[in-house]
Amino acid sequence: MQKLKVKSQKKNRLIFFFIFHFSFFIFNSSFSQQLPYYTQFVSNDFMLNPAVAGTKRFLDTRMDVRTQWVGFESNPVTEGVSLNSRFMNGTMGAGGGFYRDQTGPTRRNDLSLAYSYHLKFDDVELSLGVAGQMLSYLVDGSQLFMQIPIDNAINLTTTQKKTVYDANSGVLLYNDRFHIGLSALNLTQPTVNFFPKTDTVHKSKIGIVTHVYGSIGYNWSGNPDWIFENSLQVVYAAANPITIDYNLRVHYLRKAFAGIAIRLHDAVALQAGFTFHDEFQVIYSYDIVTSTLGQFQSGSHEIMLIWSSNLGTDKKGRYNNRFKHEKYGYMF
Repeated sequence: MQKLKVKSQKKNRLIFFFIFHFSFFIFNSSFSQQLPYYTQFVSNDFMLNPAVAGTKRFLDTRMDVRTQWVGFESNPVTEGVSLNSRFMNGTMGAGGGFYRDQTGPTRRNDLSLAYSYHLKFDDVELSLGVAGQMLSYLVDGSQLFMQIPIDNAINLTTTQKKTVYDANSGVLLYNDRFHIGLSALNLTQPTVNFFPKTDTVHKSKIGIVTHVYGSIGYNWSGNPDWIFENSLQVVYAAANPITIDYNLRVHYLRKAFAGIAIRLHDAVALQAGFTFHDEFQVIYSYDIVTSTLGQFQSGSHEIMLIWSSNLGTDKKGRYNNRFKHEKYGYMF
């Protein structure tokens, strides 16, 4: 009984800590808005860099669902879908993505349209991408509980929603064996004001800051049946710690892979994927949280469904064998 009481006290302190910092996070523009995080950033790179548009197969569509910190009340849940394609003989790419990120009383809906231009060389391509973004941010005041029921920061009796516009950009140097990417999201850093400037009583606003993503990856194989896919991602946003992730996937016979991801000072993730009919792929990952938050939840789950196809264009040779020394062109 005493152990249960101590555990309950610890959980209550954690919830209080979360709510206290969440209040500052929402109602003080000097704090940054963190974008959703993906353990499967290797497969979800279009959502993080508009230059990825058109760098896969002729038509590429992906759906992703991430449930973070299972067991923690009002835990973050992110759902997303994206589609992109190549055109003009592969010299250009375009696509769109949408995701919904729900955390407790807040919800963020993000719709983006991307365009990329590809500079083609014998054994490598350089892609330059830009994207326009429409962001809708919602706060459900009825889910917030405060000691003082009337607060000038937010209306606790209604749901407040605001839409702003933003832009993203990125660059990607790649072939089927390696990639180097750099992107910046939320370039214009808009401010979400839930009340008009003429309202001198309520002063609720959220400051959106730029997030910078850097990634590098290399595929290696000493045996045609086995491929080692290595990826490293670094994420920087003002007022947030730098996030560093290393991801290793080992592919077998072009049909399945298993891997491990390490997020410095935060989590270790296990993942597995299966490919069907050379066009469909399903990936599942499970995060084991290694930070102090780990004792209050049971990990994070993420699943992705992919359909990536050349739609028969392989026979014409337009989108297959794009690189002079290509080895892993079949990889997603």
